[in-house]
Amino acid sequence: MGKIKSLVITIDIDNDFISTPLESPDTLFWTGLTIGLPKILEIFNSTAKANDSVLAITIFCRADWQIEKIMGQAEWVFLETNKIISSGKYQHLNIDLQWHPHLYEENDGKWFQSHDNSIQRNQLIDIHNKLINAGIDVKCTRIGECFFNNNILETLVELKIKFDSTAFPGRDIGHTNWKPSPTHPYHPDLSNFTSEGNQKILEVPFSMLSIHAPYERAPNLRYLNLIFSPEYTTSGIKDYSENFIVTILHPYEILTLNQPNTHKLFGPENSISENVNLITSHLKTKSILVKDIT
Repeated sequence: MGKIKSLVITIDIDNDFISTPLESPDTLFWTGLTIGLPKILEIFNSTAKANDSVLAITIFCRADWQIEKIMGQAEWVFLETNKIISSGKYQHLNIDLQWHPHLYEENDGKWFQSHDNSIQRNQLIDIHNKLINAGIDVKCTRIGECFFNNNILETLVELKIKFDSTAFPGRDIGHTNWKPSPTHPYHPDLSNFTSEGNQKILEVPFSMLSIHAPYERAPNLRYLNLIFSPEYTTSGIKDYSENFIVTILHPYEILTLNQPNTHKLFGPENSISENVNLITSHLKTKSILVKDIT
């Protein structure tokens, strides 16, 4: 199987984005956090126990101006997530909480992605300070919706963030063109966040697989979401060549599997463990946190 690859499992704690849009003016629902996250962690724990191993899980918790205003505390998601992981139920997991800001601004009672550099910068600095004051040691970020620019990079560097995991290589997602970015972890150029440079921050991109969705004429590059059916991920996992394989899950997704509007790529609940076992059986791997990447 060749050189050992690092398996980097990540979970993004967003609100229930199917029940209420991320731009919701005054209400956010959190069954993904309260119900979905424990279910997902139990699946990971059982998978690790069956394999006599420990799985490292980096959980990115939302903390931004929208969370602060609606939930009352910038660190609210961190606090609620910590209640779940401190239950003592997940002895085969090594869990680390990190920061997932959605850089929204409020306009006419609604929240939208901010394209104002000063608002982006001020929000990152403000929320970072509040997390540090709350005793939350922030080393890693993932910007919501994979939104990014040089201004955000410069601010993260100023805040001495050591790792960011937002890059979506090979894709232009409208607000951000990640097409030219490397598919491996890289130190970005301050004047071009998709190019390699000499900044101390390490950009850790999602692992992108060529997946042919049933509703598309041709395959597309997609991040490796562990809830995707192995029917769509197996060939990409077997052919994966980078030294780091970075996966993602959103807890709310597991609660949509029996709904008529569930994503066409989602498989049954056991897809999570099947995909992890596919990775570890086809690729020689070690499980590490984002902050442990060297």
